[in-house]
Amino acid sequence: MDDLFQQGITAYKAGRRDEARKIFITVAEQNPDNERAWMWMYNVCNTDKGRIHCLKQILRINPKDKKANQLFKQLTASKPMSSSGGVARKATIFISIASVSLISVCCIGYLFFRDKNAISSTSTIEAPIPIEKIIELTISAADAQTAASYSPMPLSTLTLVPSIENVPTATIFIFQLQTNAAQSTEYIYSTNTPFSLATQPPSTLQSAVCSCSGDTRNCGDFSTQSGAQACYNYCVSLGRKDVHGLDGDGNGSACESLP
Repeated sequence: MDDLFQQGITAYKAGRRDEARKIFITVAEQNPDNERAWMWMYNVCNTDKGRIHCLKQILRINPKDKKANQLFKQLTASKPMSSSGGVARKATIFISIASVSLISVCCIGYLFFRDKNAISSTSTIEAPIPIEKIIELTISAADAQTAASYSPMPLSTLTLVPSIENVPTATIFIFQLQTNAAQSTEYIYSTNTPFSLATQPPSTLQSAVCSCSGDTRNCGDFSTQSGAQACYNYCVSLGRKDVHGLDGDGNGSACESLP
């Protein structure tokens, strides 16, 4: 199971999202209570519906997960009204006008047959409503329904998909975040690992900590873990990912065996 899970992580880091998604689905089906599998599934989902399903599973396993709760609230907020609203409004106007016309015809027919029956059944002839009055009432009803159809409809507030730009900087002991250079707004996280989330990408003008042009370093080249971590972070900030292979288990910590 761990090997299959690691294959999914490797596929994701290599940019093979479809392959990674299939692997994480298999892991989640074999163990529905695997919180980490649902966390990674969240990152490879292409739709909000899929992301919401993953967050529901995470909250089912760990209801106190603050980050998952925050993302769930953002994704389930009201969506903006679709462009089909204009078509629906035009259809409403057409139906309203057609309804008024039908009512007018029915009224005229009713008055005509009522007057005809009254003449044949009694000597008392009721004065019919003038045709001008009927037209006036019909136009008034049509204007009222047309005005109601053109009344502005309230628009919903757009809810953005959570990204690294709109999450405040904080140190949290829930997820570990790594940023994929090609997809900078996606979350990669694991349980109970502290991380610092930056609201801006790291500056590329900082002094070079190490060379990131190729795989030229290994853990034996560093005397401390902090030095290896600095090199790892620097290469990631340049979009070179873990070019030296210092993070063997993919948890964001380089050369963990060093002091």
